[in-house]
Amino acid sequence: GSVEVNGTDFDTSNAEVIINGVKVGVGDDAVFDNLEIGMVVTVEGRIEDDESFVADRVTYSANVIGPVEDISDIDATTKEIVVLGQTVIVNVITKFEETDFKDITEDDVISVSGYLDDNGVIRATFLEKIDDGTPIFEVTGFVENLDPDLETFMINDLTIDYAAISSALPQGIP
Repeated sequence: GSVEVNGTDFDTSNAEVIINGVKVGVGDDAVFDNLEIGMVVTVEGRIEDDESFVADRVTYSANVIGPVEDISDIDATTKEIVVLGQTVIVNVITKFEETDFKDITEDDVISVSGYLDDNGVIRATFLEKIDDGTPIFEVTGFVENLDPDLETFMINDLTIDYAAISSALPQGIP
């Protein structure tokens, strides 16, 4: 078993697998059970004396998990989707799980993996429809407009109010 990253195969037979911050297992079975083609991962590993690549840890974290707020067709092969204020571009080469390019609808809860462009837009390489009833949403991005008085900040077009958890934040964080 292995994971290929940018054309390099990493042996994952003893790799710890972490998905959205949770250790889900070790080894090839954990890789096959939890990762899909198109997911953007981070591989921590090493080069052995025989010049093979060995993964010690494979980490996956979605860019955004949440409900689809808006969908716009850019053209016949590209859509712009808004999820938790994050703009996501999907096209026919995005890898889909539990849905496809034509069947994404508003209010679908999705998990997206991809790359950010210069404008903070997520270029989706993987999109999965989630239908497990879990109300846990996630957004990743750069903090902007931090307001310690209102206890808010923004990630792209999403305003986050952290007042309810401010007492649980480490000292020195507004």
